Amino acid sequence: MISVREADTIIAEAQAILPVEEVPLVNAMGRGLRRPVFADRDLPPFDRVMMDGIAIAFRAWAAGRREFAVGGVQAAGEPRKVLEDPEHCLEVMTGAILPEGCDCVIPYEDTSVMPSGRRVTDKMRLRQNQFVHRQGSDFCAHSMLLPAGKRLNSCDIAVGASCGRAHLAVSRLPRVSLISTGDELVELDEPVAPHQIRRSNIFALWAACRKAGITQVSTFHMQDEAGSINRVLDQAMEDCDVLILSGGVSHGKFDLVPEVLAQRGVRRRFHGVSQRPGKPFWYGTGETVAHVFALPGNPVSTVTCFHRYVLGALDRMQGLPVQAPSLAQLTEPFAFQPPLTCLLPVRLRDSGGGLRGATPFPVSNSGDYASLVESDGFVELAGEEISEFPLGFAAPFFQWL
Repeated sequence: MISVREADTIIAEAQAILPVEEVPLVNAMGRGLRRPVFADRDLPPFDRVMMDGIAIAFRAWAAGRREFAVGGVQAAGEPRKVLEDPEHCLEVMTGAILPEGCDCVIPYEDTSVMPSGRRVTDKMRLRQNQFVHRQGSDFCAHSMLLPAGKRLNSCDIAVGASCGRAHLAVSRLPRVSLISTGDELVELDEPVAPHQIRRSNIFALWAACRKAGITQVSTFHMQDEAGSINRVLDQAMEDCDVLILSGGVSHGKFDLVPEVLAQRGVRRRFHGVSQRPGKPFWYGTGETVAHVFALPGNPVSTVTCFHRYVLGALDRMQGLPVQAPSLAQLTEPFAFQPPLTCLLPVRLRDSGGGLRGATPFPVSNSGDYASLVESDGFVELAGEEISEFPLGFAAPFFQWL
């Protein structure tokens, strides 16, 4: 049995980056950018007016002029106009190009209307290039605006649009196959006998994949019998990058998944992690499937292992950095035995001081999935060396998707 940290390392070292594909800009949200985006021109591309008002030549104001005859209007989207007389002004609108001959903008509210034009209020203190967003002051042409390896958000999409990028190079999304195992499981719309339960883990995994932006997700079910397992694996492993199974990995007589996977050439990287829940967690790699995650079938174990390990692997496959979890402070002491890492469900609350408070919300056992709805996620308490965690202890927090 290995530690949580060792499991992390093994999964990360087995990582394979998915191929690049070009997608329309409007479909790139949340994807992993693989090629950087550069500015195709200066930002802003011209001296941009920042306020509705009048544009003047600063030297006229510096020479004592306070009243300016209006020589025209410069609207946004119009070609650049010229201030013919430096003792006059042009009315300008926000977003317009600054007229030639002007180097100062005065907002309308700092002027008054006069028969001859506009008068600048006496209290106004002007400076050259006031309310002018200078050309190239944000970024020069050819500057890198979006680096490769970034998960694209809405601001990134706007940047791509401003550079005329109708398509972006991103990682192909992982193709995921989800398999539930067990003779005791029945479909949602089937009658359920007293000795049976409905499939639920598979829907939790499907929903989490979709929330993570993984759109190509297939679901399967197999019985606790080698023939059924092989038949389902034939389908599930076709055109699949990540295989995730729930159940069949413990040490019971009908836990056949590790044996069948080995027969199919899937290399076991580890079986058993020093943690609770999810101790029987199995992980391997195949020739055609980059990752095989065989998660313990108890519902709490399944969803906890998925959030703790699988989500990070899905990010790495897209060339995305795995973000370190945030920290949350225990709002009450918590003791845990035996010497394992405890993945403890918690409720969050604002504790002040920049850290969130995490109130322990332990479930009765790994099958108590209904209680998870009262929690926000779980904290990781490394209990191999200590068993008591005091009030205020800061631990990594993983939020449910």
